[in-house]
Amino acid sequence: MKPKSRRNLPKLLEVYHIIVEYIGDNKEPPTMMVLVEKGCAKSTNTIRYYYDEMVELGMGERTPTRRLNPLPLGKAAPQIRMLLEKELSHD
Repeated sequence: MKPKSRRNLPKLLEVYHIIVEYIGDNKEPPTMMVLVEKGCAKSTNTIRYYYDEMVELGMGERTPTRRLNPLPLGKAAPQIRMLLEKELSHD
């Protein structure tokens, strides 16, 4: 199944990095509400949408507690790798 919108790739990467940083500090993925509180979205429904897209792109997998475990981006879909390469080339 293809992701619903390619326009969200930068936002998905932003959320991905926030999740990775949170795990580094707290040793577990954040809840959807924590991501809302961090300003990733205005509602948990939007976070759920981001999670679905991230899973479809190979950026993460859902946990039994409905959180998202990030996966290495090197194994993500080609469009994610291309976006990362584009961002790195601008640095």
